[in-house]
Amino acid sequence: MNQWQRAIVLRLGKFSSVRGPGLFFITPVAETVAYVIDLRTTTTTFRAEETMTSDTVPVDVDAVLFWRASKKSIPLDDVLIEELLAWRRETPYAQDSDYVFASTKMRGKQPYWMSRIMQHHIKPVAAKTGIDIKGWHTLRHSYTTLLRQNNNNNPKVVQGLLRHASYSITMNVYDEAMSEEKRNAHRGVIQQLNRSVTRSAPKPAIPQVVVKVWRPRRDLNPCYRRERALICCITL
Repeated sequence: MNQWQRAIVLRLGKFSSVRGPGLFFITPVAETVAYVIDLRTTTTTFRAEETMTSDTVPVDVDAVLFWRASKKSIPLDDVLIEELLAWRRETPYAQDSDYVFASTKMRGKQPYWMSRIMQHHIKPVAAKTGIDIKGWHTLRHSYTTLLRQNNNNNPKVVQGLLRHASYSITMNVYDEAMSEEKRNAHRGVIQQLNRSVTRSAPKPAIPQVVVKVWRPRRDLNPCYRRERALICCITL
């Protein structure tokens, strides 16, 4: 087995182990190699498909898909781990070699089909609450936005959790700005412009009002002259 290859070994039709790289042995008849997985980056070419743009212009679209198998671990929250352990205690297929969500109808030989879970369980519940879910990728879009918005996570952390090879895919395709987030950003710009205008506006000049009050001369006032004369007499 080459360095970039891994062998999926089944024992009596059930998953047994992953072997490789290098030399390994299997038990004849009881064990078989079901698949050989290539860990190198692989390309898949899609043939050109004709479609139409929004302005009804026919175009031919082709693409090349780059993909590879990954053995990176997935960090899980303690609550999710407890739920998985509770499921393992309930399911009759709880061995390490079994599927996590093994189908009881298929006697554990196959997992539950994700499309059927979405169609028969998730979509009906979502429809009752008024949520339109197209498929599993709808939840991945919501997961991306919630990761970045509510937890203020580093965009590279979001990219790693989604297993995206490119940061641009995470931000340009999966992420979406929320309405409240847009409103707060808009409010910040308006407040900044408002403060700038307030600081730069010239201060209005305070009008100087001069009030002239007419006062008669006290030396010409007869009453004043009599008061002065009385004071002089008392002094003498």
